[in-house]
Amino acid sequence: MVAPRRGAVEVPNAQEVNALPTIFTVGLRQDPGELGRLAKLLGDRGVNIESIAGVAHGDHAIVNFIPSDADVTRELFKDLGAGFDETEALTASLPNRPGELATLAKALGDAGANITVLLPLEAGPEGGEFAMAFEDASKAKEVLE
Repeated sequence: MVAPRRGAVEVPNAQEVNALPTIFTVGLRQDPGELGRLAKLLGDRGVNIESIAGVAHGDHAIVNFIPSDADVTRELFKDLGAGFDETEALTASLPNRPGELATLAKALGDAGANITVLLPLEAGPEGGEFAMAFEDASKAKEVLE
């Protein structure tokens, strides 16, 4: 599994839960090359995309990603005048067994912690690590502590 990140938090059925840098959410036009332009802007500033997921609907796309440097990413978007959201994230490493994610997601939901973004970070035969963002991270932290 992945080496522990800073801020480990105890959670039932999880191998480890950790604090993670910010998840950024940006809107893009659904045009060829838009994702490449975003990746180049970040790369030109020395920012690596550690995890990414996106979905297109009509002529727009929403992209969620974890950059290697949140400060540089934030400044880039501000300099461009681009709209973006950033959200505190937590990670959970779960064993690769049926129902593990369901157990964690139910406990979070029962506490009123609504998951807004779920990104895979690493997966293997023994388990996987996920980054999660929430409408109210304090509710999630209550469950995870």
